Amino acid sequence: AVAEEEEEEASPEGLEVHQEEVDFIAELTPLLGRSPRALKRFANVYRLVKAGLRAYEEREFLESAGGMADYQAVLLLLAVDTGTPQVSRTFFEALSRTYAEPGLAPVIAQMATDPEIAAEDDWQRLQYWLRVKDPRRVPEDRGKLVSWAERVRRYSFNAGRV
Repeated sequence: AVAEEEEEEASPEGLEVHQEEVDFIAELTPLLGRSPRALKRFANVYRLVKAGLRAYEEREFLESAGGMADYQAVLLLLAVDTGTPQVSRTFFEALSRTYAEPGLAPVIAQMATDPEIAAEDDWQRLQYWLRVKDPRRVPEDRGKLVSWAERVRRYSFNAGRV
């Protein structure tokens, strides 16, 4: 029983950032903006999320079975939250409301109907990034994004609980 409890605890090794994480962060650069404060928040919150992983979650976090890996979902959600603060809450809400529909097209369509959102520079950057990304990075099955959204919102400065 003691060994099981130890296995369930988060480990400090989980805070190590691997090359594939760095590579995906580089892809997210257009979303992150240039504010040093936002970039620091992005990195720190990502570490907090990783620090809270259980051993079994850690083992699967970097794995990708041909689709989006958990770390990519978390990084994308954090990039939306910290890099596009004017539209992050709306993005998280649309992600939740359109869950039954495949792909991110319904999320984009729902957000684009809001005239206040459509006028935001943050929306233009987010929409562009979502539409031009390789489908292996932003898959039609957005289950990973939805499954991580609640945990990411716990640490959110912008999206908060919706």
